[in-house]
Amino acid sequence: MTNDKKSVEIPESDPQMNKSVEELNVTMQQSDLQNLVISRTTILSGHLKETEQKRLLLMEDYSNAEAILLNEKYNQEALLAKSSKGRKAINEYRAACDKAEEN
Repeated sequence: MTNDKKSVEIPESDPQMNKSVEELNVTMQQSDLQNLVISRTTILSGHLKETEQKRLLLMEDYSNAEAILLNEKYNQEALLAKSSKGRKAINEYRAACDKAEEN
């Protein structure tokens, strides 16, 4: 059993930089007072933003980054567009991405 020691750097920031500001606007529709219109804006800074940024990444972000790292001219979507089955898959993929962005 070895007793290897490693140095780990723990990220740090000034406390003033670690902020979470959330604005929530709730209004009622004039035509139907049982329906609410809710608008939310969230601003995260410092270490608080890192987890949220990872959560907001989309599959297409990974795909595009992968194409850049591999020095590929086309990403996966461009390759799929060459066949009719691929074009159908692209339309389904885009619809799924749009739905995910709405949620």
